[in-house]
Amino acid sequence: MTQILEKEKIDIKNTSVFNFIEILNSKWLIKEYYDEIPNVEVEYFSKEEEKEIFKTPEYIKLNKLIDKTF
Repeated sequence: MTQILEKEKIDIKNTSVFNFIEILNSKWLIKEYYDEIPNVEVEYFSKEEEKEIFKTPEYIKLNKLIDKTF
């Protein structure tokens, strides 16, 4: 990931000004995204909660749709 974010890896000779700005902006977005990842909370459900979720109409509908599609 660090190689993507290094400015030295961009070949400026073959890049237009617009593309260069786009690359810098996207690199900034990627860096911001990866900097924020550790702040994500992971939520775990108990076995009882999972069983309840599996019984909901929304889950059943989603599961049928996934099975039908794939």
